[in-house]
Amino acid sequence: MVTLASGLDCRCLRLACLDETIEHYLIDQPDMVDHVKRVVPELEQKPSIHYIGVKFGEEKWWDMLEASGFDRNKKSLFLMEGLVMYLQESEIDENLENISSLMCNGSIISGDYTLEGFISHPLMSGLMDTLERWKCKWTYGPTSYHKWQEKLHKENFTILEDKDLLNSAGRLLTWIRDNYMPWIPNYRVYTACKGGSVGDFNDAVNKRRFTNAKVKPLVHT
Repeated sequence: MVTLASGLDCRCLRLACLDETIEHYLIDQPDMVDHVKRVVPELEQKPSIHYIGVKFGEEKWWDMLEASGFDRNKKSLFLMEGLVMYLQESEIDENLENISSLMCNGSIISGDYTLEGFISHPLMSGLMDTLERWKCKWTYGPTSYHKWQEKLHKENFTILEDKDLLNSAGRLLTWIRDNYMPWIPNYRVYTACKGGSVGDFNDAVNKRRFTNAKVKPLVHT
């Protein structure tokens, strides 16, 4: 399992399914990695957890991942949560290309993204102004979910799920909104499979109960 821009993600300590048999690679900026190790020292006590500090834009995380022991011949799960909105489109394309190259068929990628309409909508102006003041401006959102799916298809991914987290409308209204009103605020989550078929990975997920995992309490909060 590989988590990009992992921040303070502690799933590897909380979820019973992510036990010592699962190698978990967490990738983020060196300063963030150092901070997480200070506030959650348990992370370094679990040998299956591997932190990789990367200077994004200067170093290639995909090379550092393999140098840390990642095996591209084994089925994997890549998470890209809270990341793509901070990148340029060329950087996103480069990341997806390298993620795909590190995956064997049946591996999974999952994450989130927001449409351009979310970023530019007047209702979101206060949030966007705040993010810019904090020097973490959102820079990318596809014009429609079709555009995002095209990027995944280009790298040989098959979409398993792509849905709007903010939506409470019915199926017909959702279809109209997604296809004809992309400027409406829309924050989406997706899951896709490398190679067009989940294959044996689906059985592995069911056995390890990724979707209904028992949660263990953290020692540190």
